[in-house]
Amino acid sequence: MMRLMVGAAAALAAWGCASGGGAAPPEGGLRDVVEVGPGNNGRDGSHVAYNSADLGEQAVLPAPIDSAYASLLMSYQSLGLQIKTSDPAQHVLGNRHIVVMRTWLGSRLSTFFNCGNDPALGTPRADSYQLIISVVSTLSAKDANSTTITTLATAQANDLATSASSVYCSSTGKLERSLLKAAGFQPN
Repeated sequence: MMRLMVGAAAALAAWGCASGGGAAPPEGGLRDVVEVGPGNNGRDGSHVAYNSADLGEQAVLPAPIDSAYASLLMSYQSLGLQIKTSDPAQHVLGNRHIVVMRTWLGSRLSTFFNCGNDPALGTPRADSYQLIISVVSTLSAKDANSTTITTLATAQANDLATSASSVYCSSTGKLERSLLKAAGFQPN
């Protein structure tokens, strides 16, 4: 499991670096730094850094898993988020392909995503680039009366005026908190 997390974090870090300057870490900075030791695919002594937005926002809800899933399903719908991924048996829901520009859910896109600043204009890329957003929530039973929810929201920003590579965007956490609030739970 740890190798999978390190691999996923490495892929995100590589994509962010290759995309021409990724976003700065969210407030709170780096969540963890992992050193890959000997015997791990020849990457002896390499370091992988990832921030909390790359792992998703996690919260514990005071509700059984099926009840929490139903509330979250309603929450997505009440915010106007079309659900394209829904697996009640695995308790996973969301949408991996939402295309938007400038504003979303009544706010500027930079409210939800940090894509860094446009190098020419100095303004947030999220507010002037096209974003392809992925937001997926996974629920697991913590015990009979509480549920752990992890929501991973990321985006890729595309400057439609140039042929520049896409830029990785990390979540600010506002979308995840909005989903919890709309589901009737108090976000942390």
